[in-house]
Amino acid sequence: MHWRHIPVELRTVKYFLAVAEEESVTRGAARMHISQPAVSRQIAALEKELGTELFERSHGRLNLTHAGRRLRVMANDLVRREEMMAAATRAERPTEMTLRIVAQETTVLRTLTPFTAQRGAEHPLVDAVESRPAEVYATVQETGADLGVTTIAPPADWDSRKLCDIGLTAQVCSGHRLYGQSTVEVADLVDYQLILMEDAYVSRTRFDAAVVGVGARVRQPIVMRSAPIAQAHAASGRGVAVLTDAPAHGLHAVHIVLDGEPVTMSLYAGWDPEHYARNVISAWADDFGSWLPTAAENVYAGR
Repeated sequence: MHWRHIPVELRTVKYFLAVAEEESVTRGAARMHISQPAVSRQIAALEKELGTELFERSHGRLNLTHAGRRLRVMANDLVRREEMMAAATRAERPTEMTLRIVAQETTVLRTLTPFTAQRGAEHPLVDAVESRPAEVYATVQETGADLGVTTIAPPADWDSRKLCDIGLTAQVCSGHRLYGQSTVEVADLVDYQLILMEDAYVSRTRFDAAVVGVGARVRQPIVMRSAPIAQAHAASGRGVAVLTDAPAHGLHAVHIVLDGEPVTMSLYAGWDPEHYARNVISAWADDFGSWLPTAAENVYAGR
């Protein structure tokens, strides 16, 4: 089936997306301010044109079929491109545009928010979509966002910037044996009760690689999905939190080293090389990357 050769009106694509997002023809129609029968006819006509069912009913909801999920990705991209074309036509200056950035929660809070507060007037408006690090670039494609910022390198065929290197730290509460130290070797750190992020986070996989590199093993770590909660547990004395975030709750950040060298990971920005605003995105990424070192002590603990 070659969908790209099938003529489909953009209006029908928007109806399809509304029904998919609302999981209901009735709610989708209400959202688009059109009658339910009219939307039903458009969806039926679209399925006939494509030669496949796009929805299946389950427990009173409309769920996308495999073909429907594939179409949703393309439909989001199509609608987003229409929005970008309209924005490009309207905007006389980059500051009149809006960029949607996909990033994990801590990146939004620790970097995008303060950067926007300090330099936002010089750039397009930005909005953020939160995602787990490993899913950032897929979320960019699925939602039609403009770029992703994460600790995982972008796909090889994307435009990208390496924004900065981030050091891993062991965050400890007052009274801990490591409190006040500036560095700790990986081989020594594994002797303590550790609080680690789950392995979807690059900070975890990078730390695990360093542990393997010294022939050591972490014994029964506490594994978390939330960095702020990991810090809270470290502050309560439950263990040593291995993180990149700036310390909170009175924690002290001890830089993790391997044979005296900092254990680090990188932060990247990635976007579609054919994006209509690629030059604007590139300029934003360059300025963001140049700002990060100046804000290091407030953004990341392990620079």
